[in-house]
Amino acid sequence: MSFTIGQLSRSTGESIKTLRFWSNQGLLTHTVSESQYRQYTMQALEEVQFIRQAQKLGWSLHDIKTILQQGCSGEGECSTVISELERHILEAERQIQQIQKLKGDLQKRLDWAREQESLNCSSPCCVILLTEA
Repeated sequence: MSFTIGQLSRSTGESIKTLRFWSNQGLLTHTVSESQYRQYTMQALEEVQFIRQAQKLGWSLHDIKTILQQGCSGEGECSTVISELERHILEAERQIQQIQKLKGDLQKRLDWAREQESLNCSSPCCVILLTEA
């Protein structure tokens, strides 16, 4: 069974523009008919689902393409996906640490501001933001 890009769009909920972009980037498997229309198979439906999920996990299109190419060539997609998940977990942990530090800095500034008897907020920039907490 094959689909036109419009049928694939309706089946997946992705825009034709997005599907065309992914196809041009080598992310979606397709053939070209005699009339020069792209034809997609059930594999493309699975690829769209994979791309969506991988993007939700924060993967770049480059990473997604690498995984899809390795999966299609039988080179062990699962080990690549596991490695990518581990890499993204480490990155998420790094970002969490940065956010926790930012939260601590903001809390110190808020605590300092609440302790002040009176603040002069007549300057162009708020004294709370200018003063070291």
